[in-house]
Amino acid sequence: MEACREAASWNRLLRIAVNVSAAQFRRENLDAQVRKALGESGLSLAGLELEITEGVLIEDVLRAKKTMQSPRASAS
Repeated sequence: MEACREAASWNRLLRIAVNVSAAQFRRENLDAQVRKALGESGLSLAGLELEITEGVLIEDVLRAKKTMQSPRASAS
């Protein structure tokens, strides 16, 4: 959340990359947390990049894809 608030005050051409831990990724509400952080901070979806490890991706490819696309789908 704090990272989104800080990035919202930067030049709009910059993006912030946030590492998502395996534990955070496994939570069912990660997409809701991302949307909440964006909404409360005023940061646009285009200004945020989520990073996950290869291990998380390999563990469950379909869930990883769904989770990472969820905030984008709700922004449309």
